[in-house]
Amino acid sequence: MTCPACLTFEINRKTGSFNSKCKACRTRSIAQGQPFFQSMQAKRRTAEYRRQLEVQFGKAGVENGHVEVKRVAGLIRGEVV
Repeated sequence: MTCPACLTFEINRKTGSFNSKCKACRTRSIAQGQPFFQSMQAKRRTAEYRRQLEVQFGKAGVENGHVEVKRVAGLIRGEVV
């Protein structure tokens, strides 16, 4: 079942509505956060962004998690992904 914040996101990609118990919302929060932005500016994963990925996806899931965060960031920017 999709959470209410995810349903809002489907309608409004710029929403600030999140549910901390929802994995998709937590991923979206990372995609909209300062550590991700700083990592993209630096063209490398910062320590804080890597820490967020490890917490969200586990150490073994960092690479796939990064791909997912970038995908969600593209959705937020309005890119077709």
